[in-house]
Amino acid sequence: MSEPIVSMAQASEAVNKAPKTTTVTLADGREITVRKLSWLSFKEMWGEVSQLVFLITQMSEAENLDAAQVAEKMLCVPELAEKFIAGTTDLSIADVQKLDDYLEVLLLMTEAIVHNRPTEVWSFFGRVMKAVSGSTGEAESS
Repeated sequence: MSEPIVSMAQASEAVNKAPKTTTVTLADGREITVRKLSWLSFKEMWGEVSQLVFLITQMSEAENLDAAQVAEKMLCVPELAEKFIAGTTDLSIADVQKLDDYLEVLLLMTEAIVHNRPTEVWSFFGRVMKAVSGSTGEAESS
């Protein structure tokens, strides 16, 4: 296992080392290329993604979530999932909305997350968000 990421520079380096693209084959045979978000797509989504990351990192197991689990959490906000897939593929939001299979959307989301936030980077941002919020990640007792 690699050393934990402890700085923004290391997080950026890890993202840059991730593969530039991957291909997902849908049930209808279409091959969809998943890539890293462009700066414009990232900038447009940052506020929404930040809120979701903050909510996810409030959970005690947030640092241990894998890309598929993060994708499932993002699907709780369908509009965000649609934007994220559209921003990392050549599919439009309308194309994403036309997909019939929930599992295909989940697969596209998982691959998009893998290409835009490797697991070790997710863990780093989880720790940062917990530190900023003052949360220990443990449930508070009343």
